[in-house]
Amino acid sequence: MTISLKNIEQWNEKSIIERANFLTQNFLEIWSAIGEAAPIDTPVSYGMPKAVIICKETVIVLDKTWRQLMKLTTEWVIKNRPEHFEKARQALETYFCNSIEGKRYPKDWYQLSNGTWVLQNNSAKGHISFCRRFLTAVGISELEWSIEEFNSAVTASIDK
Repeated sequence: MTISLKNIEQWNEKSIIERANFLTQNFLEIWSAIGEAAPIDTPVSYGMPKAVIICKETVIVLDKTWRQLMKLTTEWVIKNRPEHFEKARQALETYFCNSIEGKRYPKDWYQLSNGTWVLQNNSAKGHISFCRRFLTAVGISELEWSIEEFNSAVTASIDK
C-alpha cells in the first residue's frame, strides 16, 4: 500500500484526503468487520489468469499475467462503457494520470487506448481488487464478472 506514495507529486491537503480515502477502502476490504465493505470472497489461487468474463463477454489473457488482466479489464470499460470511464477513474484517482513525465518509476505505468496512464505495479490480489473496484464504479456488479485461471479446477468467481 505504500508503493502508491511514490506517485504523489505534491503532499498537500487534497493528496492527504485522497490517501486517507484510498487506505480506508483497502482496510475495509481487508478487515470488513470494522466497516460495511465486504472482503474479496474469491477462490482465486493467484496462479495464472486465463480469462476475464465481463457481462458474459470472455476476454482471453494472452500473456497470463495479472497485469494484463487489469489492462484488459480497463480497456473493456473504455470500449464498452466509455461514458463511465471518467467516473471510475475519479473513484480510483491514485491509479491514473495523464502523463508519466516526472514519475519516478515510469515502467510501472501503462498507457491505455484513450491516452490515460494506469499504474500497474501491484500484486495479484491488488490487481483483482483494482478490477473489482473499477468495475463497481462503472456500475458492473460482482455478479456480472469473473476470472478463469490456468491449472485451477475451479473457475475463480468474484461473486459473493
